[in-house]
Amino acid sequence: MVLILLLLAFLAKRVNRAGGSSLTQGEDEPPAESELLESLREKTDGRAHDRLAEELRYEEAIHALLLSALTGILAKQPELDTPSLTSRKILRDVILEEEIRHELEILIQAVELCIFAKREASATMYQRCVRANAAVSKAVEAYVPGADGEVEA
Repeated sequence: MVLILLLLAFLAKRVNRAGGSSLTQGEDEPPAESELLESLREKTDGRAHDRLAEELRYEEAIHALLLSALTGILAKQPELDTPSLTSRKILRDVILEEEIRHELEILIQAVELCIFAKREASATMYQRCVRANAAVSKAVEAYVPGADGEVEA
């Protein structure tokens, strides 16, 4: 619930900023790190998925796994960060092999089921998401920008 509130606060701030003042528009220097990426890092800091799972808080643990995956993706592919960003949009636009894209989709679907549809997550579902996150993280770490979607072995 806290993660959802933080996300809503971030989105509200982003909408206010989108109106922007004319003083900030047209500046040549991009920010060192996007606000979204910074926000995702803050949300996952201290929210280790394994500690949440030990407390049988599988839904939150799965959400932390997805946030971690999205943080890694946006760090390697910052061009994906747009004002209308959603995990489904990232899934559509991210440069990943099809098998890894499927693993990311597993994480997204699990969060949609647990957080938005309010279905209770099981230990089995959590373990599957851990494996999906590991596959996505490995692929993201191997990603070389500008290599036309190819990743290093």
